[in-house]
Amino acid sequence: MGDEKKKKKSVDGVTIGAVAVLGLLFVLGMDGKSLNLGSLTTSAPVNSSNPSTSVIVETPKQTQPVVTSVEVTVSGRDYLYENNRIGLETLITKLEQYGKDVEIRITTDETATINAMDALTSRLAEAGFTNYSKR
Repeated sequence: MGDEKKKKKSVDGVTIGAVAVLGLLFVLGMDGKSLNLGSLTTSAPVNSSNPSTSVIVETPKQTQPVVTSVEVTVSGRDYLYENNRIGLETLITKLEQYGKDVEIRITTDETATINAMDALTSRLAEAGFTNYSKR
């Protein structure tokens, strides 16, 4: 039985020693140093005596360009805005982004219907736009 106690004490000592070494390495690693457990060495930054500083760079906010006039084309029963076919309500929503004072130039092609033109001008008036004209 005496040998079993010695073996147990030596195993306990090795375990405690290993835990202590790992604990020490962990504490060193928490200090901002990187651990390389493969070789059981630590590496520190080359210039660790200088305090680290942060530089905050503010980028200017992007501002939307001021739009003073837009062009809408009536083609058949469709509305063209920025080279895209667009529904009337979507068109009104996009125009409202520029404010009620934006100049709206309405052009028509040879296929434009009177109903589409009337619907556009009526909806512009309902939405509060006053600066629109047919070209």
